[in-house]
Amino acid sequence: FTLSFIAANISINTVFGITGTLNDLHSETGTNKYNFANELSLNADYLIPFIDTRINVFYKYTGQVPAFAMIDNAAYEYFIEDYNMLDINLSKTFCYHFDVQLGVKNLFDVNNITSSTVNSGATGHTVGGNSMPISWGRTFFTKLGIRI
Repeated sequence: FTLSFIAANISINTVFGITGTLNDLHSETGTNKYNFANELSLNADYLIPFIDTRINVFYKYTGQVPAFAMIDNAAYEYFIEDYNMLDINLSKTFCYHFDVQLGVKNLFDVNNITSSTVNSGATGHTVGGNSMPISWGRTFFTKLGIRI
């Protein structure tokens, strides 16, 4: 599902979706063939007219994802937790030939997300872990482009 708004100096696009991933264990476990997660993204672009500079904001939410694992011929369900990401950048053109961008990616500094841990009991096997790497963290950047 997509929703867009465009005006003189601003544009906003939102997208909502449901992403399915194949559950390889569905035939052995009798569980669903696909595991689904909600996703929402928003992209906003605004031109600041009096300084002729653009600000762009990108936000993405990824919902909780269920997953399954087999331990000792038994299926165990666990969950990968939801998380949010936010990127912001400013861009400006100088002298018709130079484009400059400054920005930050992963403003929320998401490095790891948690996944639930399932213990199979007396066997001591576990599924999932305390955290899963999702990004290397907050990143600041600058970019200079030259048009010839």
